[in-house]
This record gives sequence, C-alpha cells and structure tokens, in this order.
Amino acid sequence: MSTTDSTAIPNPHSQTRSAAVELKKLSVLTTAGCLAFMASTFVFSRLPVAHEFRQALSIDYLSGVFIGPFFGGLAISGLISFLLLRFFKKIPTNTPILKSTLLSVGALSIATLVMLMSVSGIADGAFHYFIVGTMLNVPRFLALGLVVGYLYGRLPDQTRSRNEAGSAIRPARDHRAPHDQAAEAAARLTPRPTRRES
Repeated sequence: MSTTDSTAIPNPHSQTRSAAVELKKLSVLTTAGCLAFMASTFVFSRLPVAHEFRQALSIDYLSGVFIGPFFGGLAISGLISFLLLRFFKKIPTNTPILKSTLLSVGALSIATLVMLMSVSGIADGAFHYFIVGTMLNVPRFLALGLVVGYLYGRLPDQTRSRNEAGSAIRPARDHRAPHDQAAEAAARLTPRPTRRES
C-alpha cells in the first residue's frame, strides 16, 4: 500500500477523541449558560412584578424560578452552544460574545412569541403582563449569551487558532543584521554579466 493511500484513511481513534473533545466543550458551555440563566431568573424573581406575573399565569414559585428555568435554560443554552461550535464562521459578527448574544436574541424572539400566546388568555391586563414578561426575559437571555460567548472565547484550541490566524496575516520579520540585508539588496540590483558564445 502506498504512502498516499495510508494517509488518506481516517484514524478512528482520532475521530473518537475529537468527538469526545467537542462533547466536552458542548457540556461546559451548556452547563455554564444554564447556570447563568437560572441565576438571572432567581435574582429578578425577587421583584414584585415577577411575583405578580407568576400569579397572573398561575405559576408557583418552585416551577417558575427553579424547575422551569433549569430545563428551559438547559435547552436554550445547549442549542446556542451547539450552533456556536458547529457554525461559528457562518454567524455574523467577529467575536464569540457578539455571536452568542446574537443567537440568544433570536431565542428570545421565539420565547417572546410563545409568551404572547400564553398571556393572550388573560382577560384583564394581557398587554401589561406581556411587557412585564418580556422585561424579565431580556436579562436572562442576555446573561446566557454573554456567558456562553465568553467561555467559548476562552477555549484553549479557539485561542490557539486565533493566534495562528493572526500570525499568518502578519508578514514574517527579517531578523538578520542591517548590513546583511543591505548586501543582499545590492546583490539583487547588480546586473549579472552575460556570457558570450564563441
């Protein structure tokens, strides 16, 4: 078997190791985003308007502050982390934080539509509770996106790839002495003598 054929065959151990690394990254980003989502939910749940909102929708404290945000934050953070890892270059903007924030804003838009359908059944003050619910959702989704984007930028291979990209753009510096560089430049400018045929 030739060398070219042997190098073309993928290494199953390398693929398994790469899949395990990607799964670890996804788990770290998802967990951190979910924790940020739950922490923001807990902080803003202490507001009187949050208590009023839960009462209007008949949501108990445990479900509205812990159980619901845990599963919701886990799903949203997992989706954003997966999209960030899988389609990083296709997402607009340049920095990971802006990319993840943009994805979280998209998730917030979907959640806002779902909440609109939920509060539409309230006979009195549906628009008021829609505004309150939206204001409570904004910091939760933004916190999730900021944490996921920040941690993505701190991943070791992502930092290395950015450094390699930056070094590839910058031209290599010539570390030779100035007189050596001048001698080489003069040699290039000096015309070479032409050989005469006898």
